[in-house]
Amino acid sequence: MNSRSLKSIFRRHYIPGLMLGVITLSLLDGLVSPEVVSGFDTRLEYELACLFSGSMAALITVMFHLYRNHKVLHRKTVLFRHLSSRREIFLAGVSSGISGAACLLLFASPYWSISLCVVTLIIVLYELKEFTKKLFTLLAPGTYPTWEDVGQIADAYIIMLAAYTITNINLSAFHRLFENAPPAFSFDGVPSLADFIYFSVVVMTTLGFGDIHPVTSDAKLLVSFECLVGYVMFALIVGVITRGIVSTRKQQTSVSVSEAQKAAGKGK
Repeated sequence: MNSRSLKSIFRRHYIPGLMLGVITLSLLDGLVSPEVVSGFDTRLEYELACLFSGSMAALITVMFHLYRNHKVLHRKTVLFRHLSSRREIFLAGVSSGISGAACLLLFASPYWSISLCVVTLIIVLYELKEFTKKLFTLLAPGTYPTWEDVGQIADAYIIMLAAYTITNINLSAFHRLFENAPPAFSFDGVPSLADFIYFSVVVMTTLGFGDIHPVTSDAKLLVSFECLVGYVMFALIVGVITRGIVSTRKQQTSVSVSEAQKAAGKGK
């Protein structure tokens, strides 16, 4: 069992932790307002919301790792083989808790918001580099994907979708923190978390329904980058999966031919 470093664990759980924090805050704040997060009135409310979102992100992360370990130990999944140690589970919970609490900075001030956006984009670019490296390795001659590889690819794709959602929320919140600033996106009314998730899926899959679109120049640049990345990722994923299906069929065909040849030899 290979032990992962603190750096890799934090990088791996930063975006999911942010997403879990935003979901927690939206559910908490949604009791009062339909917005993603409308903001809190006092410092105590901010501190309590920060503590709650971080705790929930840490708890969900730890429960996920324990559940995955149970699946791996009892061989109930083919998508994962790595068994997380207690140290890794603890560090994953701490990392998700920190990023889950930090999601409140999206709505605190323009400076904190843009700082968090920069950190998120840096981690997205690094994860994208690792994801592309993994896919090109699987596309090399004589290399075929395993079910564990498929699980890692699906995991990376979901994380990238979460990163799109967080970045779009970040940019929208950044514009709203300035008075008289135009909205970043053309949402009809007050946007909810579901609106941002829907828009991120549309952008990542390059569907382009047009009901929601970027308005400002920075939003257009961001969405252009997201479309290009989503298109390339989808094309590479299809190539890897297709390669695995073709290789499986070839192996099945070769086994059938060899069995037929053995049967013919015995008949003689």
